[in-house]
Amino acid sequence: RAAARAGALVGAAAFVAVVVAAQRFVFRIDVTGSGAHLAPQVVAILGGEGISVGRPCGKVSPSVTARIMALPTVTFCSVQKRGTAVIVDVECGSGGISPSPRVPLLSPVSGVVERLVALCGTPRAEEGQSVSVGDELISPCYSGPSGEEYPCLCAGYAHIRVRASICVAAEEESDSGLAAALAAAELYAEGAEVLSHRVRAVSQGVVYQVDFTYIYTASINMQ
Repeated sequence: RAAARAGALVGAAAFVAVVVAAQRFVFRIDVTGSGAHLAPQVVAILGGEGISVGRPCGKVSPSVTARIMALPTVTFCSVQKRGTAVIVDVECGSGGISPSPRVPLLSPVSGVVERLVALCGTPRAEEGQSVSVGDELISPCYSGPSGEEYPCLCAGYAHIRVRASICVAAEEESDSGLAAALAAAELYAEGAEVLSHRVRAVSQGVVYQVDFTYIYTASINMQ
């Protein structure tokens, strides 16, 4: 009897372990709501985020909801994992709602990318990369699990470190003149980091030149 009872306990424990392990996997994806017709695009977005049938799934990233919300006419989206199923509730607005313009996030300044976050869209730059004015930072598309591309709205931001200089005139060289020049750099860009400063004589006094860097934040659809 003891052996039989022990075997039953071991079997029950093994069954529970299998059930618990299975809960980590996705065996079904359901797209519900008035936007159910967008199921192919929704499934592609999920696949691009690593959520697909037969694969383990942990916490759903907020970027999944952002990408689905970027689909034309979508007004609401909720993504939940219930047991072994991922339930995506998508609601669309009434007919006649025009999709927002799909434009990329372009760099408005020249500098070095310190951080790039693409909530929706495909990053086109990397941290540490130098960019110029007009370079594409995030493109209005995302890739499906098989490499196919789907159009979407861009949503994200970039922190770009910019190098700049400012010149301030003074009647004569002095500590107060230097302080005024350094303050001007701070007024130019909050959080400016001074690299160097120098002073040169001119016909009407002196001119302080302050070289500094600052962080410029470029964003799109982050309201």
